[in-house]
Amino acid sequence: MLGIPERALRNGMVLPPVTQRPRTQGRYGPDRWTMLTLYGWWSLVFYRVFADLASEVRRYYISYLWWVFEPVLNMAVLYLVFGIFMNRDTPNFVQFLLVGVSVWKWFGSTVANGSNSIINSKGIVLQAYLPKSFFPMVVALTDYFKFLIVLGLLLLFLWATGFPPTRAYLALPALMAAQFLVCYGLAAVLAALVPFVPDMRFLVATALQVGFFVSGIFFDIRTVLLPKHMLVFHLNPMATLIAGYRSVLIEGAWPDAQALAFAAAVGLGLCLVAALLLARLDRVYPRIL
Repeated sequence: MLGIPERALRNGMVLPPVTQRPRTQGRYGPDRWTMLTLYGWWSLVFYRVFADLASEVRRYYISYLWWVFEPVLNMAVLYLVFGIFMNRDTPNFVQFLLVGVSVWKWFGSTVANGSNSIINSKGIVLQAYLPKSFFPMVVALTDYFKFLIVLGLLLLFLWATGFPPTRAYLALPALMAAQFLVCYGLAAVLAALVPFVPDMRFLVATALQVGFFVSGIFFDIRTVLLPKHMLVFHLNPMATLIAGYRSVLIEGAWPDAQALAFAAAVGLGLCLVAALLLARLDRVYPRIL
């Protein structure tokens, strides 16, 4: 089976060797090579995303159906535990919980997988030059496509249980865009650092577990937290995003615009830090992997 560099050459995309960094500035600004490289980079990103998705489903007997069965089984377990066995008095608690868990799963998967994306791609890094943002971007887009399937199933469940679509659904693209920035930005920052401190992978797993319990997935922040603690809680962009999804999907209300803008700003900041780190360390990775 051809590797990524061979596939790229076969499809007409030129990848320079590790020791050669592509020229990105012409005499009068970005030259034609820059545009071709940018187009080739995005083409290669999406090629790798769909190749990874296809490779993943080939490992299972039921192929693509597993992407449907897995979230359905998770939702069924949560419904049995919290909706029937525990018999919570909180109104619409099952829907409340499923929205939080579904949104967090996208974030947790992207950060966990993306933080290891460069170190797990040692073979590619040593074979040919690629901007190192390529690897966390592939992970972020792969997990985003998986989230779209989960979101579709979640919407069907909500509609079947008395929560029809409303005009507030128009805010979903903004919520998903802000969350993608946060997911990719944090994953890329960690991906830039993990090759230098491999033990950080264990800290990432622990931090995600802690974040799962402090992001308001199991409780409504408006009824649990004291007013003096609300500001600290809202510094967590995932907490504000989860609250925004619940406002749209369960309450039929628009999300808090300021909270959404804050989450997007945090995501943009993380993306900027990641871009600076990856550009600064770009030529170092082949020597340490």
